[in-house]
Amino acid sequence: MTTRCSALVVDDDPLFRVVMEEHLLCAGVQCVEMAEDGEKCIARVAEDTDRFDLIVCDLQMPKVNGISVIRELARMKYSGTVIIVSGEEVGLIQTVYNMGKMLDLHVAGILKKPVDSARLAVLLNRLRTESVLAGATVSQVQLAEDMEHKRLHAFYQPKIDLCTQRVSGFEVLCRHVADDGTVSGPAGHIEAAMTHSMMGQLTRTIIEQAIADTGDWERKIGPFGLAINMSPACILNPVVADKIRDKFTYAGIDPRSITFEITEDRLLDNQANTLEVLSRLRLAGFKLSLDDFGTGAASIAQLRRFPFTELKIDRSFVLASHRDAFARMAVETGVRFAATLGINSVAEGIETPEALAFVIEAGAKEAQGYYFSKALSPTEAPVWARLFNEKSVQANNPAFRTPELRSFG
Repeated sequence: MTTRCSALVVDDDPLFRVVMEEHLLCAGVQCVEMAEDGEKCIARVAEDTDRFDLIVCDLQMPKVNGISVIRELARMKYSGTVIIVSGEEVGLIQTVYNMGKMLDLHVAGILKKPVDSARLAVLLNRLRTESVLAGATVSQVQLAEDMEHKRLHAFYQPKIDLCTQRVSGFEVLCRHVADDGTVSGPAGHIEAAMTHSMMGQLTRTIIEQAIADTGDWERKIGPFGLAINMSPACILNPVVADKIRDKFTYAGIDPRSITFEITEDRLLDNQANTLEVLSRLRLAGFKLSLDDFGTGAASIAQLRRFPFTELKIDRSFVLASHRDAFARMAVETGVRFAATLGINSVAEGIETPEALAFVIEAGAKEAQGYYFSKALSPTEAPVWARLFNEKSVQANNPAFRTPELRSFG
């Protein structure tokens, strides 16, 4: 495994390239290279698609623009992360972001020029937390060894009920914990699992850990739910639903407390099998969440075919809601759509009090994000939840005591 991280800044403005280089170096990137247009970017990536862990790309450039770069990176199956930066209207930038996601690129976010240094710092900090800036590449052998030696752990990000202001549950996330205790994100391991058809095995590993970790949490913090990402391999395998049901039932866990999150773009793959698996899970009592709503290719009419109980609004819209009318409309539309269908709505990516105020005003039922907490270890999570709930009972929870939310105080 290597930890050297390299980034490529693609922009025709030399001053912007210098400023962005400084930000990236401060964020922990070891090597930053420059390209003054899309043509040079494509040429460098074509030499070695694993050369850059992160590409920061402008849209409006001579010769080859950023839209063409996004398309070409997808064609070359670039596995790193992309940040889109542009002075164009936000609606256009958001459209290119959605295009990149549909092409299966890891587009981490968008930045409007002139770049807000605080917004950039938040984005880079999130990438560092998710280990995107660690530059880690994981082999199949390393992945298998890490699973065997239990270096891949379940961590828990709190979900907050916006009505009661209490912890409603946790999203179960994977983290790599090295032998020396260093915690890093799962990007390299997930990529390896997808490449080597081991996502099913990785999902089972995390589910088994979550069952073992949370056995006594209800005694400590009261009733709670768990949200677990469902891998594409599981969605397409009809026998998996019964195995998952048996696993939770044997552990004495009520399936109604478990939500499986499915990304929107996977719904169009082999719909007959997908419908069967999701129906079996619902029949067993599990809840189903449509993850990253708004970024996939499925239409509302198609989504109504599936038995979802929850809609999770993509973080990109929540993050951009303070400056982008379209993003605000996307959040509001998602909440209204969920209400119309009679299902739960969750806003992810809450990183500021302004974002929290907006999603409450929009009518979202639950929220999660770094504003409340990062993903926590199995020992940290119940302690954090107990303290958070105690503050809410005392009507003195600082997370909700902002000028925009005085009515909650």
